[in-house]
Amino acid sequence: MHPPELRFSPAAWNRNFQQMEKSNCNFSWGLTDKSAIVAYIAAHLGSSYQENSDESVIEVDDLAIVPKYRDNLFSLIKAFVQELASRKLGDFAIETLATPETGRFLKDHNNVLVKLGYEIVCDYPFFAEDTKRDLVWIRIEPRDGSK
Repeated sequence: MHPPELRFSPAAWNRNFQQMEKSNCNFSWGLTDKSAIVAYIAAHLGSSYQENSDESVIEVDDLAIVPKYRDNLFSLIKAFVQELASRKLGDFAIETLATPETGRFLKDHNNVLVKLGYEIVCDYPFFAEDTKRDLVWIRIEPRDGSK
């Protein structure tokens, strides 16, 4: 889902995932094919990106999947949601900063989130001065009745 200049090689994926584990990233999951990581999600408990808010949210730092494994996206997100529920964090909103491509992909697949009891409720495109790139802030909330 990332543009070519942001894509990792398989070796870089492995290094990145191992580094997240060493840094006590609160939540991280990977899908492997044999010993190679083919998809992962990394998130942590943090503060909302909303202005004037001190709300605690689950911040997704990265979601990556090798294109030929896209059919496994549901399984990866399901593992994420189940882990949140088991840790009694299922009522927390989820926020992420994404590339426009990833933002569109997530919005196009909002039905996957809905099946898991969540939905995209807000997205806001902006230009990040520090990275000199367009990004999208996305907020995903538990659906009513899923708590």
